[in-house]
Amino acid sequence: MKTGHVYLVGAGCGRGLITLRGLELIRKADAIVYDDLIDMSLLDKAPADCRILYMGKRSGRKSAGQEEINEKLYELASAGFMVVRLKGGDPFVFGRGGEEYLYLSERGIPCSPVPGVSSCIAVPEDAGIPVTHRGSAGSFTVITGHSAEGNFQDYRALANTPGTLVFLMGLKNSGEITEQLMRFGKDPDTPAAVISKGFTPQEKRIDGKLSDITEKAAQAETPVVLVIGKNAAYHFSDGKNTSDRKNISERKDASGKKNAPDREDLSDREDSIDENENSLSGMTAAILGSPSFTEKVRKKLIRLGCRVDTCPILTIREREIQLPDFKAYSHIVFTSSNGVRTFFHMLEEQKRDLRELMHAKFAVIGSATAQTLYSYGIHADLIPEDFTSRSLAEELVKEAAGDRMRVLILRALEGSKDLNAILEEHQIAYDDLGIYETVIDERKLPDAKSTPAEEKISDDRKMSVERKLTDSPQYSYVIFGSSASVRAYFKGRDPKKDYGRTRFVCIGEVSARTLQSLTEAPMIMADTYTADGIVSAIVRDAAEN
Repeated sequence: MKTGHVYLVGAGCGRGLITLRGLELIRKADAIVYDDLIDMSLLDKAPADCRILYMGKRSGRKSAGQEEINEKLYELASAGFMVVRLKGGDPFVFGRGGEEYLYLSERGIPCSPVPGVSSCIAVPEDAGIPVTHRGSAGSFTVITGHSAEGNFQDYRALANTPGTLVFLMGLKNSGEITEQLMRFGKDPDTPAAVISKGFTPQEKRIDGKLSDITEKAAQAETPVVLVIGKNAAYHFSDGKNTSDRKNISERKDASGKKNAPDREDLSDREDSIDENENSLSGMTAAILGSPSFTEKVRKKLIRLGCRVDTCPILTIREREIQLPDFKAYSHIVFTSSNGVRTFFHMLEEQKRDLRELMHAKFAVIGSATAQTLYSYGIHADLIPEDFTSRSLAEELVKEAAGDRMRVLILRALEGSKDLNAILEEHQIAYDDLGIYETVIDERKLPDAKSTPAEEKISDDRKMSVERKLTDSPQYSYVIFGSSASVRAYFKGRDPKKDYGRTRFVCIGEVSARTLQSLTEAPMIMADTYTADGIVSAIVRDAAEN
């Protein structure tokens, strides 16, 4: 059997920070063994038949030991798999990548490292702290906070080391770190900062001094980066993310007045950005839906300064049914892009001839669905101005006047019946064919509490996944791309539950009605049932509230 290959891939420490080489390997992987603190959406880039295993290690939580991880990598590669060991940050910056490399190479398994963007640089920088800066820090030193227990660090040397000190994983031992540095001569007034949960919607920057940063950061949540040195006083920012830092420092200017937290004067800067680009700064959002929907909305929101968690809880499963004889139908209707893609895949699988469709007219809901249909070489004949089932039905009724019409609706098994009701009311013959169904992965909900062990998601996607899940944060907006995602989110919840300042956003009337039947929480709805419509509704709501 052919021996496989293991790639130690640094995933970076935030969305968009993986290298092109790392992304290329994920897309080709036979197996992925992933760590904590990675961008979970990277797993959606893997091939459909890729085995995906969680083997992270976090302090204070039961997790896989290093020996177990080493053995699993060896087992997969020995079976001939191309394995991506996906690690947060860089594999060799306190990532124990060296141990995995040695273990595998000693056993004859080819192993290649792929560098990643380390949190020691990226997290402080994203929070406005440069680790080096001419005139204040000509170097930086990276230290693991875990080794503070037992005095493994040479604090005498660290206290006299110029430049910036960056401690990773140092929350538990921050008291030990700061006390030892002051004991060996570090000025108690040295600026210090803790960045908690970097590159997440819950990111918080806490400013202080060496003497009080431990006390100020007592309520911080892991993971944290502790920065000590003159540069910890800087707040470099392009203006996009200043207001979303929940900075609890109390800095004072020369006159003794407190500055507004985590802001800097941009009035004299030539590169000040347009206000519209910063219209959602300080906001956080969770997006629930299919992978394509969540990614499309995410890209638009982050451009406006919003911090986003994507929750691709919906996957599409094609049903094993035989397509009908198309000669019986005058019109073929698609209600979503998923329906279009599923239909043409079924045509190919069932070896049907496209010329069977030449006589039919095509009707769709929405410009996105029309665009997907056109990608297969077919222009939509009917696209209602309002992207709803009701509007499409009304257009079909107009077209049916005086003509013989029979409609074939191709969509999700659990789709809305609004279209059917209007066609029946006007005695228009139709067949409603559910060619696919949506499958909910509740582990991807933003507040899933359980972490199921290795489990198959579906027969056609053979993968074992154990997701890293946390308690639900307080989002500014929770966005739904369908009724199915609404039902999944509110399943088992008290309809009268208070969600605080969170606003729920629905893509259309059907999902809005579903939401209103499940909760009394405030809701907004997109004007047009598209990603742009959702973002426009959120921007307008944020400005008004």
